[in-house]
Amino acid sequence: MAKNTRNKFMVGAVTAAMVATAVAPVAGAQDVKPNADVSYSDVSPDSSHFPFIYKALDYKIMTGYADNTFKPTLKLTRGQVVKALGKYVVAASGKQLSEFDLTGVTPFNDVPSSVKDQELYTFSLIVKQAGIFRGDNNNLNASQLITREQMSQVLVKAFDLKDLPGDLSKVTDNASANAQYRGYIDILSENGVTSESAFRPKENTNRAQFATFLVRAYELANPVPEVPTPEVPEVIEEGLNISFAKTTLAADGKDNTVVTFTVTGADGKADPTADDIVLGLDATYGSFANETVTVQNGVATVVLTSEQSNKAVQGKVTATVVEAGEGHKDLIGKVSATGFFNLVVNDGTTEVLNLTGAESNQADRATLHFDKAVELSDFVQTTNAEGALLYQARQSDGTWGPAVTAAAVAGLPAVDVRHALKAGALTFTQDGNTPITILGLKPVAGDNKSLEVIFEKVNDLDNNKAVNVAARYVSDFGRVSNSSTSFTLTDARTPEATAVTNQGMKTVAVKFSEAIDFATFKVDATSPLAGAVRYGEFDVRTLEDTRDMAYITTAAYLTAGQHKVEVSSPTDFAGNVGATQNLNFTVAANTTTPTATAVVQSPEQFRVTFNTPVDAVTNGDFEMQRYDEANDTWVAATNVPLAVQHPTSTEAVIELTQDWTVIYNTSNTNKNYYNDKYRLVFTKGALVNTDNGLTNDRFVVDLSAAGSALTTPDTVSPSITSIEATNAAADSFIVTASEPIKLAGKDNAGSTLSQQQAATGNTLPEAKVQFLGTDADGKPATVNGNIGAYTDTNDSAFYVAANQDLQALVDAGYSEDWTIVVSQLTDDVGNTATTTTKAFKVAKTVVNPDATPFEIQATSATVNTDGSGYVVIDFTEGIQFTGENDATDIENYTLNGKDLPATTSFTKYDLDNNLANGYETVVITLPAGALSGVSNVINVKRDLVSYDGSVLRGSNEVVIPTTAQ
Repeated sequence: MAKNTRNKFMVGAVTAAMVATAVAPVAGAQDVKPNADVSYSDVSPDSSHFPFIYKALDYKIMTGYADNTFKPTLKLTRGQVVKALGKYVVAASGKQLSEFDLTGVTPFNDVPSSVKDQELYTFSLIVKQAGIFRGDNNNLNASQLITREQMSQVLVKAFDLKDLPGDLSKVTDNASANAQYRGYIDILSENGVTSESAFRPKENTNRAQFATFLVRAYELANPVPEVPTPEVPEVIEEGLNISFAKTTLAADGKDNTVVTFTVTGADGKADPTADDIVLGLDATYGSFANETVTVQNGVATVVLTSEQSNKAVQGKVTATVVEAGEGHKDLIGKVSATGFFNLVVNDGTTEVLNLTGAESNQADRATLHFDKAVELSDFVQTTNAEGALLYQARQSDGTWGPAVTAAAVAGLPAVDVRHALKAGALTFTQDGNTPITILGLKPVAGDNKSLEVIFEKVNDLDNNKAVNVAARYVSDFGRVSNSSTSFTLTDARTPEATAVTNQGMKTVAVKFSEAIDFATFKVDATSPLAGAVRYGEFDVRTLEDTRDMAYITTAAYLTAGQHKVEVSSPTDFAGNVGATQNLNFTVAANTTTPTATAVVQSPEQFRVTFNTPVDAVTNGDFEMQRYDEANDTWVAATNVPLAVQHPTSTEAVIELTQDWTVIYNTSNTNKNYYNDKYRLVFTKGALVNTDNGLTNDRFVVDLSAAGSALTTPDTVSPSITSIEATNAAADSFIVTASEPIKLAGKDNAGSTLSQQQAATGNTLPEAKVQFLGTDADGKPATVNGNIGAYTDTNDSAFYVAANQDLQALVDAGYSEDWTIVVSQLTDDVGNTATTTTKAFKVAKTVVNPDATPFEIQATSATVNTDGSGYVVIDFTEGIQFTGENDATDIENYTLNGKDLPATTSFTKYDLDNNLANGYETVVITLPAGALSGVSNVINVKRDLVSYDGSVLRGSNEVVIPTTAQ
C-alpha cells in the first residue's frame, strides 16, 4: 500500500527528537495533568482531547493563546498546519532556524518571498523541503481549511509513518475519501493515530482534533528510549524508492509488472552518481528472475512475476543495498526500502461482471442487478489521470456533444447534461425499436450490486411491454463481458401528492409518491400562469433526483397564514392518472427587506451579495460615491463608469469600464484609486425581495474597509492556481487564476486600457497558451492554443484549447506526452502572472480492440548446440516499439522464468506486408546458454498494448515449439 521511502531529513530529525525526549520523558497520555504554568479556560477535563492538548504543550509542538484559551473547536487552515509542522521539523532537527539552507527550495506560487506573513513563507519552504506539503500545481492554498483526509497525508509524511501490512485499518468510511488519501487514512488507523471507525474524511480539522493526532504521531516517531543516551545513527544522504508500473496483479503465476528502484540523493531525485550499487531483492507472493540488480545512474528496473494463489493477498518487495563502490560503501546494509502490491484471484469471475436481472415499476427508470459489486465508472467514461466521471452536454441541434469533465458542464440545466457512457455499455430496447436514451446512472442505497438507470423524459419506457437490456463490461485486464436480461414494465400504480411546502412567498413545492410527468394545479383556487409550473429533474453531476417534485410560481405573493393547493390529474411517465387532492400548507411571515455586503475582488471588480433573492440589479439601482475629505462629505463619483455583470437573484458583479489611471489622469496628477475612499449607495425602493415583494431601505456598502483592494496599490501578480482538462482527449482546459484577470476581447466590461496604454496606442496584453509535444520523428513540436471565454462570474477562470486536434496528432505518431504552457496573463491593473505549465497525456485511440484483439498468434524457437538462437513471436496485430509498451524492450519479457540476458537483441518485421497496420512479428536473438534444447517458455508483459491501443489478451505465457539447429 504505502511505499517505504527513506527520507534523509527525517532520519536525522527524528533521531534528534529522540535524544531530546530521553532527557525529559513525559508520562502517558492518560496521566497528563495541566501544565503548572498554563491552564486553558476552555478545555474541559471531560474532553477526550484534554490529555493530548496538554501533552502537546509539554512537547512544545502546539500551544494556546495569550488569553489562556486553546480554542479547541477553531478550524485549522493549511497555513496554520504548515507553521506547526515546520516548527516541529526545526525543533526535531536540533538546529536553529537560521541554520536551515533553503536556497534550493522553490517557493509555492501563492506564498512568494514578498508575502506579508514571512513566518508562513519560511516554514512553507521547510515543509516543502521535508516533503510534507507538495501543494496543488505548486500552490499552498494557505488560507483554505484543512480537511481530515488532507491532514492524514501531512501527518504520515511529517512523521514518516509506515503501512503495517499485518494490521487492518479500523476505518469504515474510507470509501468517502478521495482515492489519493485513503492509504494515508489507513496508515493512521493501523498505527493507532486515529481510533475512530468513522473517520469523516471530508470534515475540517479543529485544533483539539489536531492536537490529539499530532501527539500520537509524535510519540510514534519519537518513542521514549530504554536507555538515557542512545547512540545517534548517522544521517544517510541517499534514500531508496520503490515504484510499480501497476500495483495489482492477477494471482495466476503469469502476470507481471516492471518494478523500478531509485536511489535518491539529498534532493530527493535520482542520484546520477549511483552506478556502482547492487541491490539484494526479495519478494513475497512474487518472484524476480535474479536475486540482485545493479543500479545505473540511480535507477534499476526488473520484472516481477506473480505467484499462483487461490485467495487475494498482499505481496511485499524488499530491496537492500548489498554491494557498492567506494563512493557508496556507507550505504551497504543501511539503506533499504519496502513496497507493496496486490494479487487478485482470477477465479473466472474476477474480470467478469454480468447482469443477473432487471426490474422497474416506473417508466422513466429501471434498476439493474449484477453478480458482484458495481460502480458508475464500470459503465461511464472517466478521465485517464484522476478517474473522474465524464459527461456530455446537449448541443443546440439536440445532439449530445463529446465527453467532457464536470467543470465543462457546470452551470448547465440538469436536463441538458448526461453521463458519457462507454461504447455499448448499457442498451434498453422495446419491440426492437430505437434504444431508449439514458440520461444517467445512480447507485442504489444499501445495495452495491445494483444500479438505477434514469432515462430521458421524452424517451422513456412503454407500459405493459417487455424491455430488453444488454450490458457490456470491460475489465482492467481487457476482458469483455456481454450479458443481457429482460423484464416487463407493469406499472399500475397511480401517483399522488404526498407533501406541499412553500419556498419563499411565491413558490410552492409539491412532492409526489413517484416521478411525475405532469399535473394540473390551483393555489388558493387560482390556476397558475402559463409556464409557471416547473418539474424536477435528475442531475447526473450531483446524483440529486427531484423528478418527484413540481414547483409552482404564483402570480402574487402569498400572505402569511394557511393556503391550499389543488392537485388534479397527476400523471406519471407510464400514463397512470391519479385522483384530485387538496393539500394545505402554512406560510410563515417574512418581513425581510433587501440589503447587501460587498467583496472587492480587485480594484476594478466588486462582488455584491444580497441577503435575500432580489430582482436583477441595474446601474440605476445604486450610486457610487467618493469621500470628499476637504468638505467631510460623500459625493457622487460620476466620473467612475460602472457596469453590472452576471446579475443573479442573490449576487451582482460590478466592474469598472475604464482604468483608474484614466479616471485619475495619473500621469499628470500622480494620484490613483487608493488616494480616496469609495462606497456604493443603494437607492430606497430600488430592490425587490422576490420572496415577499418588500423593497429596500437606503443602505450603504463600504468598498474601502480595512483590507480592501481599493485601499493600497495592487502590486501583487496573479498566480495560476489550477489547469484542469475538460475532456477525455485533454486538448481543452480550464485555467483558474488567484484573482480576476483581463482577457483581451473577452471581458464584458471592456479592455479598460491604462492611461499609458491608451496614450501610446497599445492594446491589452494577450494571454498566450501553447501545447508542447514530440512529433513522430522524436523532434519537439509546438501547437498554439486559443483563449476562450470566462467560465465563472469572477473573471478568474477561462477556457483554453489547442488549435489542432491533439488526438489526431497522437494517432498519427506524435508522443502521448504533452505540456500546456500559459503565459502573459495579467490582472485588472496589469500585474503579470508567472508562466505556468502542466504535463498531461493524450492516449492513443483504441481502434475497436474487440474487432482486432491483440494476442500471441504463434511462437517458435531455433536453438543452437550452445544454447544460443532466436525466438519468433507473431502477434495478431501491430506492436508498439517505443515507450513503456515497447514490444522490442528487454524489460517486457522473461524466458524460462528469468530476465533476458543483457546481450539480447530485437528485430521487428511486418508479417502481413501492410505497414499501415504496423509490425506484427518480433524476433529475439539470444546469446549462448539462454535457450534450452528441450523446452522453452516465453512470458510477455501481461498488459502490453498494441499500436492501436488494444491490451494483450489470452495467455501471455507460451511454451515455444523448438527446432534444434
